[in-house]
Amino acid sequence: MLLGLLVLGAAAMTASPAAAHAVLERATPAPGSRLEAPPRQLVLRFTEPVDASFSGAVVRDAAGATVSGRAATGADGRTVVVPLRSLGTGVYTVRWRVLSLVDGHQTAGAFVFAVGQEAPGALGTSAPSGAVATPPAVLVGARWTATAAAMVLFGATWVRATLAAPTLPALAAAAAGAALGRLRRLTMAAAGTLVAATAVDVVAQASLAFDQPALAVVARGGVATFLVSTRPGQSALWRAALALVLLAPPSPSGRILQLTGLLWLVLVGLMTTALGGLSALGSAHGTLVVLTSSVYGMLGVLAASLLPQIRDVRVPAMRPVPLATAALLLLGFTLSSHAAGAGVVAGVVDWVHLVAAATWLGGLAAVVVAVAPASAPERAALAAVLVPRASRVAAVALGAVAVTGAYAAGLHVPGLRALVDTLYGRGLLVKALLVAAVAALGAVNRFRLVPQVLGAGVAEGARPADPTAAGPLVLLQPPDPAAATRSPTPRSAAADAPPHATGAALAGLLRVVRLELAVAALVVGVATVIALAPPARTVSEQQAASASVQRPLVFASLVGGLRVGLVVAPAGAPGWSRYEVTARYADGRPLDPDSRVLLRFVELAEETEVVVPTLRGAGPGRAVGEGAELAVAGWWELVVTVRRRGQPDVVLGFPFVAGPQRPAPDPQAQRLLERARAAMAAARTWREEEHLTDGAGGALTAHYEIRYGDRLRLRTSTGVDLIRIGQRQYLREPGAAWVVRDLEQGGPIEGALGYTRGAQGARLGRRLPCGDATCQIVLWDAPDQTAAFAAWIGLADGRIHRLLMAAPAHYMALRAYDFGAALLIEPPRGGPR
Repeated sequence: MLLGLLVLGAAAMTASPAAAHAVLERATPAPGSRLEAPPRQLVLRFTEPVDASFSGAVVRDAAGATVSGRAATGADGRTVVVPLRSLGTGVYTVRWRVLSLVDGHQTAGAFVFAVGQEAPGALGTSAPSGAVATPPAVLVGARWTATAAAMVLFGATWVRATLAAPTLPALAAAAAGAALGRLRRLTMAAAGTLVAATAVDVVAQASLAFDQPALAVVARGGVATFLVSTRPGQSALWRAALALVLLAPPSPSGRILQLTGLLWLVLVGLMTTALGGLSALGSAHGTLVVLTSSVYGMLGVLAASLLPQIRDVRVPAMRPVPLATAALLLLGFTLSSHAAGAGVVAGVVDWVHLVAAATWLGGLAAVVVAVAPASAPERAALAAVLVPRASRVAAVALGAVAVTGAYAAGLHVPGLRALVDTLYGRGLLVKALLVAAVAALGAVNRFRLVPQVLGAGVAEGARPADPTAAGPLVLLQPPDPAAATRSPTPRSAAADAPPHATGAALAGLLRVVRLELAVAALVVGVATVIALAPPARTVSEQQAASASVQRPLVFASLVGGLRVGLVVAPAGAPGWSRYEVTARYADGRPLDPDSRVLLRFVELAEETEVVVPTLRGAGPGRAVGEGAELAVAGWWELVVTVRRRGQPDVVLGFPFVAGPQRPAPDPQAQRLLERARAAMAAARTWREEEHLTDGAGGALTAHYEIRYGDRLRLRTSTGVDLIRIGQRQYLREPGAAWVVRDLEQGGPIEGALGYTRGAQGARLGRRLPCGDATCQIVLWDAPDQTAAFAAWIGLADGRIHRLLMAAPAHYMALRAYDFGAALLIEPPRGGPR
């Protein structure tokens, strides 16, 4: 309980990121997408770094032929790039599989995309990033069996320690020898089952990692590579090695071997972890570790062989060693669990959860094995010792399971909806219901059946139950065969009770305990499925990120009698992108066949070459292409040029921010913004042309006439007309009359200058022409960090000539001109005054 309080206190002070399973965050080409031009490579980005040796993807055409090359992992560890051959028109299937470097879990999935035609709806629209494959049944079964065996091992360990106490009642001490033998056989069976199930688990995971049949992986030595090179393989080795340590006999030599084996594993584990894992043992430092551990191991074997032979040397019982070994064995499951990717606190909580569950459920199984096969008198005596203690321990363990389980649920489940929408959430609900059922059965045991067992003898005038049974676990001395002959030792109440009364009560208790264990087995099975499924929080965040990133960014604008569009897919993060540029007349008519649309990218923050992506004509006023031109994080202007015979070019820029932009602010940039405010105020009047798009194909054009401070006139492409004079506003909707109202809180009229108020992180960009002059670009963010701005400020006049803004669902390109023009902004004639 103290450990639980410390863990929860640390959790309250430490916020650990909940990361587990590397799931697909985005893909280019996107799942279910239609491409006009065939891609040259497939780019997959995952939520966590992945193991390059066990991660990859393959692309196949409709006939099943492979059209992809060898996958490579990018420098960030989260990106997998797969080169593609020349693709023709058709549908292509992508199958990917990765192994997370954070928690060692494998995830896999599949999706389709199409070139020159629509992707099949059944596959293409199943999920933004492709469905994650369900773990195979053999893996679930093996992990289920291994977990249950480990819990039984831990339970048998503490029950054996209880029966080895030297203060048992006489009859219980006499029966303890046979019970310890049964528990010893249970330990051997559980350890063997654990090792066998772990072997099947590893082979199944290696088969998935290499994407080959299990027999082929075993024959080619892939299992050994998986064991040494991956986190799940190393944790499996740890569990199997500690299970073998628990098989040491209870003799003096066996106790020495168990202690030295435990210390040897801990020391070797710490040293190899410091070196970077088992794969580092081939290095010079690794060789030293191997030599040192070998010498230590030989000394341990010699000590086990020689020390018991020395007459005056007494080997202590060392009963904490088996408990520590079993507890560290359970730690092996935590090392490759969801908690492994969520920080130290989450890892400790997960380990405490496992230990508490093993104490509760594994202890119950061990009590049944120790008590049920005994004769009636011995069964009653053993029950009088074990049942009260097991009942109290189970109650405390259940509380720990509930608290740590609630913490894990809060860590991995973002909300109630995730309990229904994700496999992890649904499994957690089922697990909670089953745990409640087990707890209800346990309550029946503790408050009804246990008192019946212990009270059967009291009704006949027997003494109360063994007082030592209510005390703490005694772990100091080995069992004393002479204990059975000690007359002062008190007899148990159950032993004094009539055999038929105690036997009937105990039989009823054992029936309910067996039912409790059957439901507990289902709990372990569901927990296994949960452990192999991606956490609900990871899935929810991935779906949200995928939905926002995979969705294309669709710019649009109305200019020069044309409707110009630019599609960038996917949007929201730097990487491989597809582009589509379109232009047509505002009334929907296509452009002449000899018209052309061009695209170029201008990086605004640095003096770099203007990037011109390669586009392929796809009809009048339409061109498509793809590339990694936007793979570098930065502040870009995407410039579209429409070229028609005998007419001037139509040029329009769209803002695009790739990746986070948080460089250090520059005082010189802030001074330029202040100079711009002064210069624009001195000009007194100017005009602005503003192009707005929502990133989803919507477009609006607005024309402003501004007299700095007090007057403004606005006309939009939708027919809205607005005049503002001081605090009075006149508004006319299309086809309606003028409406006047007084503004209660209307600030000064500033036009483009209003966006400079409260500028955060202002920094200098590159210098570019603006008309006949040269402008210095200044970049900054809005005070609430929700929008990013780029302004062209004239070096000669200090005025803002152009302004770009990028914000969620709000992209703006603004041009200011006619500074100092004679503008007449008056109330509308014939309208309200």
